[in-house]
Amino acid sequence: MNLRVGAIVQARMTSSRLPGKVIMRLHEDKTVLECLIGRLRKAETLDGIIVACTNKVDDIPILKLCEKLETEVHKGDEADVLGRTYDAAWRAKLDIIVRITSDCPLVDPAMIDEMVRAFKYGGCEYLSNGHKVRMVTKGFDIEVFHMLGLADVHFSCNNNELREDVTPYFYTFGGRLRAKSWSPNLPILEANYSIDTIEDLERVRAAYAKLVDTYGEKFTYGEFCYLEGK
Repeated sequence: MNLRVGAIVQARMTSSRLPGKVIMRLHEDKTVLECLIGRLRKAETLDGIIVACTNKVDDIPILKLCEKLETEVHKGDEADVLGRTYDAAWRAKLDIIVRITSDCPLVDPAMIDEMVRAFKYGGCEYLSNGHKVRMVTKGFDIEVFHMLGLADVHFSCNNNELREDVTPYFYTFGGRLRAKSWSPNLPILEANYSIDTIEDLERVRAAYAKLVDTYGEKFTYGEFCYLEGK
């Protein structure tokens, strides 16, 4: 049975700490979101990529960028991120969801492939490289889960605070959904490579340029650890 696997990227313009960060320049003339989508397209296990933005007019620049990149978009409620993700996955007919946030443009496509393959044979409904104990440097976070598990959580969770994120309810669900951690067994750097502030953006911008210049567009987490950990 062939299972349809898709990455859902959460993106919005109204970030509280760095508004509009997803369309800020990251490398050459490419934006943060554009670089992230380019990285995701290098993953062999993904059948599709869906950007899940909000239905607010603020997110029109995201819609225009995705149209230019020929990338599928789903619009939904800003506060109900869980519902927005479920609707995006349902519309795309996904069986397995790889959840990525748009402030992590360094995410490793090879790591996505390893985690998807591990998930398919891992006997769990949720697999993460950082939900309990951080297994990777911040900015390389990946979560993988079944559509059935997502549906279970979506229709069961009545806590509005938990619905502001996608996966906390997975591991506060009284043991009904089996959650596992995954590790690449590589170093974990202390610096933040998820873009929350302008300082983070400058750090990720410098790292991205150095990695592309050294290893090419398909650089890996191991190569990142080696280059940034010197």
